Amino acid sequence: MLCLSSTLDAQTKPAGRRISIKLKPLTNCKVYIGSYYGKSLVLVDSTMLDATGQGVFKGDTKLTSGVYFVVTPQITKQFEFLMDDIQHFNIEGDTTIKEKATITGSQDNDLFKAYIGFSSEKGQQLQNIRNEYNAATTKPDSTRLADEYGKVDKLVENYRNDIVKKYPGSLLSMLFSAMKRPVAPAVPIVNGKPDSLAPYRFVKNHFWDDVLFNDDRLLRTPFFEAKLDEYFKYYVAADPDSLIEEVKYMLLMAKTGKEIYPYLLTKFTNKYMAPEFMGQDKVFVYLFENFYAKGDTVILNPASRKTVTERAYSLMANQLGLPAPTLDLVDSLGKAVSLYKKNLVLEVLLYNARNLDRKIPPWYR
Repeated sequence: MLCLSSTLDAQTKPAGRRISIKLKPLTNCKVYIGSYYGKSLVLVDSTMLDATGQGVFKGDTKLTSGVYFVVTPQITKQFEFLMDDIQHFNIEGDTTIKEKATITGSQDNDLFKAYIGFSSEKGQQLQNIRNEYNAATTKPDSTRLADEYGKVDKLVENYRNDIVKKYPGSLLSMLFSAMKRPVAPAVPIVNGKPDSLAPYRFVKNHFWDDVLFNDDRLLRTPFFEAKLDEYFKYYVAADPDSLIEEVKYMLLMAKTGKEIYPYLLTKFTNKYMAPEFMGQDKVFVYLFENFYAKGDTVILNPASRKTVTERAYSLMANQLGLPAPTLDLVDSLGKAVSLYKKNLVLEVLLYNARNLDRKIPPWYR
């Protein structure tokens, strides 16, 4: 199916980046390279095209590997390409026919182009089958079309799995592994009864198979953060202790990631500093006590550091399930008494009884 060498990791990796570009019909203007950054799109490099429409993106350092795209002077996104660890290659494209862009000198992009061609063809087949299925009027036709759809969809899945096996060191292999969603198995019968939660547990336990949270490349994809949000929405209980368990695991795994660790820490901080559900601010307090208070405030600017610190201290003593802060009240004799004094409630009862001419409770001494 693919005729490329499977020794991508064996190539010599030149330093820095030097990406030549020719983008018709543009001339004498600035163009950009952009990338995904979680749910955002960011510009990461630029170059001036000369009178022939040619330019070079270059620098002494490499960009973080991931999915990138060319951007016009009007900040219009063009075609996507892969930025792997070998960042010396050529791009040639035309803004009027984006899908015809070519990239030479990059084996990962050769893999990517072959996959895009294959998936586009199969995607059209799947759409045609869906249309026929929706128009089907008999059960045999519906069954036949459903089977056809499953077979074509399986071909795409097998194509991806084949790349993962043949090119385990490629960027495309990492992308396919990170994109995977585990397929829920049938409900098993346990001790004569169906275990309806087993499929849920299976999907949750395998949701992040083959994903390393310290891999900065995950941020430079269009799907990682969406998958992360899906996981917390559907597969993690909303109680703070369950959330803390998940957040702790991910952050400790991501700790050695230069970009993804501060990104995840900031994402979780923003989410749980003002949470959707009452009580989830316990997650924010956990983050402050176990990460920020231990030195990770260096990732914040002064204003954010002040906001996070003040918010954490205001919440620490006001968590659900904790005793209320000590509060001194005035008793019937005008003396200040702690809210937690053993007989304070009885004093209140006695005061009310005396002043309202009610009978003093017989159990009060």
